[in-house]
Amino acid sequence: MDIHNIGFISEWEDDLIWCPSQLERQFTNPITKKINTLYCRWRHSDPWSFSFYQLKPYFTVELGEGLSEYSSIKDIHTFAEKLLLEYFRIEFY
Repeated sequence: MDIHNIGFISEWEDDLIWCPSQLERQFTNPITKKINTLYCRWRHSDPWSFSFYQLKPYFTVELGEGLSEYSSIKDIHTFAEKLLLEYFRIEFY
């Protein structure tokens, strides 16, 4: 299994109009081969939170928090993708 190829199947969907702000990107889970969603959420002055989830059967995995409300969207995307890759590196090995 190549955990370095997460297999993103969508571009980022950015919903930044309201609070909480949300960013999502779908990917193929390299372990289960099911479609999951990488999810980033920001609320008020809290740091961004990062997780991923699967709908059927439903589960969610918290990846952590980081970055501030002043971070660029590109930096948030990159940070989230690195957290996801690190999660699967640890899970696999």
